[in-house]
Amino acid sequence: MKKNIMIDRCMPDFTSQGQTLPAILGVADRRLTEIIEFLPDAVFMINQRGEVTAWNRAMAEMTGALSESMIGRGNYAHAVPFYGKPRPMLADLVMRPGKEWAGRYEIVAWRNNRVFAETPVPNLKGGKGAYLWAIASTLFDDAEEVIGAIEIIRDMDERKHLESSLHRKEKELEKMGRRLEETNTALKVLWGRREEDRKELQESIVYNVKKIILPCIERLNNSRLDDHQKAHLGIIKSSVQKIVSPFLKNFSQKFNNLTPMEIQIAGLIRDGKTSKEIADILCLSEKTILTHRYNLRTKLGLRGAKLNLRSYLLSLE
Repeated sequence: MKKNIMIDRCMPDFTSQGQTLPAILGVADRRLTEIIEFLPDAVFMINQRGEVTAWNRAMAEMTGALSESMIGRGNYAHAVPFYGKPRPMLADLVMRPGKEWAGRYEIVAWRNNRVFAETPVPNLKGGKGAYLWAIASTLFDDAEEVIGAIEIIRDMDERKHLESSLHRKEKELEKMGRRLEETNTALKVLWGRREEDRKELQESIVYNVKKIILPCIERLNNSRLDDHQKAHLGIIKSSVQKIVSPFLKNFSQKFNNLTPMEIQIAGLIRDGKTSKEIADILCLSEKTILTHRYNLRTKLGLRGAKLNLRSYLLSLE
């Protein structure tokens, strides 16, 4: 048995006399008529001859055509409010299928005795048009003979606008994505150039320090300087060497619990200075330097280990 809308075949056909749906269905089915009348979706019905037998309030609001002007009309009059001229609609198509009719819709799908479609219509909303979704189904009596069709129509403009908006957003996001990729590529190129520039600058500084500054310091050290002057010159030499060596930077990052004085002493120990030489350079007592050496070994985890502090510091470079 098909899942169809059934109407009692024993009831007389009042549609030829221009009767409305209540007359067709009888008093017992007035409740069904009221339900159709107050459905939120636009609904109309036609009989087997294509004459309008129902035109609910939502349909009147959608088209501007009142039910009084539509009930009983045939010859595809129900299409005029939508298309401005008589033509088949889904309710006609579902009763008399034809490929040429189906071609009038953008999207058509059949399911048993029902047909679904989506299409734009030009005459709604004051001539602005609207995009509609519709479903139509045949009406059968208890003997399963076709006596008419019902069509439900829904305005899909809001959904279409949302789809269009989402489509635009997707396009915008795609453009933004491409721009971000291009920007990322450009940043990578710039970062690569920056790294190259940094390396060139570093190499230039190291070259000048080793080839110009340090030789000058050595010549000064070999000249007639008193001990105090030589001590200051030693500080200058040590500081310059630290500039061209990444040791102190790496060392301070790895052991951030060291004090600035301990970092400076660690650099001098690494350079091969004895505790007495470091004390003279920093104008501190040798005992103070020994205390700092002890603290360094403790913080570096070398206390009790048979490992030379200078050798360990050199291994960190």
